[in-house]
Amino acid sequence: MKKLLLFIVFFALFAGMVYAADPHLLWQNLLQMRWTILMCAGVWGVGYLLNAVSFGTVLSIYPPKRPICSFEVLRLTIAGYAINYVTPFGLLGGEPYRVWCLRKYFSTENAASSVLLYSMMHICSHFLFWIIGCVMAVVLLPQIGWKLGIVLSVIVLLCVVAIVFFFRGYRSGLVLSIVQYLTYIPWIGKRIGRWQANRQHLLLQIDTGISNLLLKHPRRFWIALGMELLSRMINVIEVMILLRQMDIIPFESLYGAAYLVVAFSSLFANLLFFSPLQLGTREGGILLVLQQLVPTVGYAALLPVAVSISLATRLREFFWIGIGLLLTFIRK
Repeated sequence: MKKLLLFIVFFALFAGMVYAADPHLLWQNLLQMRWTILMCAGVWGVGYLLNAVSFGTVLSIYPPKRPICSFEVLRLTIAGYAINYVTPFGLLGGEPYRVWCLRKYFSTENAASSVLLYSMMHICSHFLFWIIGCVMAVVLLPQIGWKLGIVLSVIVLLCVVAIVFFFRGYRSGLVLSIVQYLTYIPWIGKRIGRWQANRQHLLLQIDTGISNLLLKHPRRFWIALGMELLSRMINVIEVMILLRQMDIIPFESLYGAAYLVVAFSSLFANLLFFSPLQLGTREGGILLVLQQLVPTVGYAALLPVAVSISLATRLREFFWIGIGLLLTFIRK
């Protein structure tokens, strides 16, 4: 009953997005770009496989109550991301769902610890991805003014600080520290403190599970983090395919240009993280990056390109959201 209710709720959210985007228009564009969308979906399928390898590597350090098969790890990976796409605040949807499903295979504290640890991997790889994007911007953009140079420097600095913060969490655990800081918040701090006191042992177990990956299994740690970063780099090929169709970037610069589009449009969209499916934020981010990549092309000519790229990626997202929501209903 719970599975059915969960499926109905998220499918309703998904159906609402499709309706808001005009189903007839989506269908017409799908017919025109069917092979391109299939290639984009295939690229992301490879990316999800790498995400599942990373998630499975994280899970492998925890003693299971019963064995978990590779398909179940892949199912939870895709389903979790699908739920995150249709919820306004990302991690408030897919992560609890993964914990709920993993309790069948692991203790509650290990299920929570593994999901939190994998989420930290996913987020940390994002910061690495942005740092690489900033370096590529210096190499590839026709001209770097002092204003853009300052922006890139600030982005790199903030990403490095965030990575240092995450590595401190990998070494010593993160949950207890965050909960401790929350106790200082006015009005709700005392309640959080009482909640912490009642669950101190559970929080310690979760933190121990997080720190074990880097301290006791460093090879698995780097494999998991590397698979997450590689997944992002593979997913760049989607935008590379779309830019190739638009024919505004030289072939030899396609991957680099696509990398910058993905890196900085995702950065822009993540600054406005509360927008479901990054509605409105992605288009603006793509347009800003394209204006830097091809400054000789006017705004009027770049706008249709940005919207077309965004539309194609949304159609791919609808495809994988549909698959992911179906997978929430299929559970062994």
